[in-house]
Amino acid sequence: MLTRLCLLLLVGLFLAHAAALDRARYEEMVEQIEDVVEDGEERNAFIDAVGEYIELRDDALLDLVELIKLSEGDRESEWRSVISRISGIPELADVDDDLTSEAALDLYDQFMDEEQEWVSALSVLETAAYRDDLVNLRIRLANMTTELDTKWTGLLNDDGRLDERQLRVMADIYGVLSQLATQSDTRRQTVRNSLQVVTELLSRVDVISGAVPGEVASAVNQALGVIAEATKLYNDSVTAYEALRPQLRDLAGQELGLLVIFNETRQDTQLFVNENGYDIMKELYDDAESELEDFEGVGTSGQQEDAEVFVGLIIDPLEDRLAEGGNIFNQFVAKHNLKFFGPVGPDIREFLVDTKVWLEQADSLSDLDLQTVLSTWRSDSNSFFGVSLAGDGITDYEREFIREALASDLEDLQEAIDDAGAAFSTENLLLIHDRREANEAIE
Repeated sequence: MLTRLCLLLLVGLFLAHAAALDRARYEEMVEQIEDVVEDGEERNAFIDAVGEYIELRDDALLDLVELIKLSEGDRESEWRSVISRISGIPELADVDDDLTSEAALDLYDQFMDEEQEWVSALSVLETAAYRDDLVNLRIRLANMTTELDTKWTGLLNDDGRLDERQLRVMADIYGVLSQLATQSDTRRQTVRNSLQVVTELLSRVDVISGAVPGEVASAVNQALGVIAEATKLYNDSVTAYEALRPQLRDLAGQELGLLVIFNETRQDTQLFVNENGYDIMKELYDDAESELEDFEGVGTSGQQEDAEVFVGLIIDPLEDRLAEGGNIFNQFVAKHNLKFFGPVGPDIREFLVDTKVWLEQADSLSDLDLQTVLSTWRSDSNSFFGVSLAGDGITDYEREFIREALASDLEDLQEAIDDAGAAFSTENLLLIHDRREANEAIE
């Protein structure tokens, strides 16, 4: 009696809780009891025991529903504990002690077999495991979203610092070339003027073998100094430029290294999405739903009706877990699609490659038009940089004297100019802005 009293008190505490479930199985069992057991104390005890059992069972089923409703933490072990509690409910509260008729005892055995079958089917459900997987997938997606945010911020910061260093080197290169472009005309005119002084002197003064007038010698020496300064300007400009280009190549290599990290992150992210994306969540939900639908077909009609109600209560929170995961996945997609998975979007590509910025740099160098500036320095057999050696007043011997005195230095200057022309050609300058390698490095 004490055991039955405790059970009745427990039933009372959870009566409202259990009322959420259908009582089709209870009504089915009562109907069968009334059909085979005569009215009296035995029937009443049997019906009371059935009611107590169903209340305890329903309370446990509702506890299972509450576990699925929770949105955090793993709940499979708690689910198993509740299932164990259902399996351990005393067999109809030991009512077999109150049953005496053969009909009642046979029906009791039938009920026990039916309930055991039903509880066994309930115990193999993996609903809690599916629920835990859905929750953990949602958490992993949320964590991955944060992790990728951090990686993207770090990547942009590293890329931004590289860009700043590249642009500083480009500014230094521009400074070298701008100075050369600015000074080139002046240098050319200075060299031309010094040569003109020599030719004008020779048109007035006779040069005799072994006896060069002092003023001519002085003008020649002055011209040689001017030529040497011009040669040094061009050689120094090429040297300075060639010293800066390796810095750009090194920075470009570092940039490609960043893009390797970007590509590896994209590959890892795609693999993560394949293993943790919404499709995986939906598969888990569908498997759980299919398993629950199978459970609805187990047992008697009353058990099936109760199972249908129970499954309905389980499906709603399970759908909520799926929806929560779907929301996180949508946020994940909104932040990282076309960046870390899927095709790389044009905006993301521009962030990493900075094509527009480098084209602006290319345009600024092209505007200097060094090829045109340098192409004006040309000589032929009868002139040096626009100073005619074929004019009246200069003898063949004097022309030969000028060539012997100045030709070697002028050749050095011409070579320096040609080297600068090659180094600063439009095609060569455009190569240092070529973003194809960086663009093609993005997978």
